Amino acid sequence: MEEEIRKRIENGTFTDDDIVSLMCWQLSLPGEEMDCALIDECDRYLSRDAAGLSDADRERMWRQMLVRIGGAETHRRAAPPARHRRISRRRAAALLLLAAAWCFFPGFFRRFPKWLKAVLLSGVGLVLAVALAVLAVMGLAAADRPSGDDASETVVLLGCQVYNGRPSMMLQNRIEAAYEYLIAHPDAVCVTTGGRDNSNETVTEGGCAARELMAMGIAPERIYAEEKSFDTRENLLFAADIIRENGLDTHVVIASDNFHQYRGQLFARQAGLEAQSAGCFSPWFLGAGYACREVVGILATWAGIA
Repeated sequence: MEEEIRKRIENGTFTDDDIVSLMCWQLSLPGEEMDCALIDECDRYLSRDAAGLSDADRERMWRQMLVRIGGAETHRRAAPPARHRRISRRRAAALLLLAAAWCFFPGFFRRFPKWLKAVLLSGVGLVLAVALAVLAVMGLAAADRPSGDDASETVVLLGCQVYNGRPSMMLQNRIEAAYEYLIAHPDAVCVTTGGRDNSNETVTEGGCAARELMAMGIAPERIYAEEKSFDTRENLLFAADIIRENGLDTHVVIASDNFHQYRGQLFARQAGLEAQSAGCFSPWFLGAGYACREVVGILATWAGIA
């Protein structure tokens, strides 16, 4: 990157053209030298107006870009741009749909040549086997709950949608899971996570969860609200910063849906935390769809594209 652009970004006097130049410079590098997280931050910054971000959000994004340029977060695993994650997840979802079509409409495939049917059958069998293996791993993670002797003193409550200032059904279930753990362990504290996923909302996911816990009788000094993260990875990264800054227990339990536990625990370990489950059941009419999406997300994470 040209030195004058670097200086303008460091001084906070840069323009959108400078951010575009920064992205072009990164994209011109060999794959192993490319900082995907920095590209993603630039992409978010350039789309800030469409996302309706506040001045505080823009300031946070600028500081994140500045940190990435300075190399202060090289210990963190760089995440690929969001558009790449969406494309890869669509491909995985297409394979799952193909497997489902084969199971429910086998007659449609009988007209295919034998060699093509053999290829498709092998692919479908592989996809189903991998999906079942992932579901088994998800189940083991959900069942990994702390016993009485090694109970964690820190709960990390993962964010979910907020509607009209109120928690969604899934977020409410996570809040209740955290509440039950906090009641059972009076010395435990909770880090609620999540920013504003919708610019029309007046409260962040982390702020909404913290407010609900206090309304349920949890003392405010037992609650730490993280209100800047946008996804599960950031939930755990930013929560880990709060945990270390306040000297909290780095052995955490994750208050989230059971299907979400494996990826939450994986990202927690990447953030330097030891994690177990404080999972909750999902609504029956939502759980199956989210579990299938989670399978795709886990495969994308294993492949290094999410």
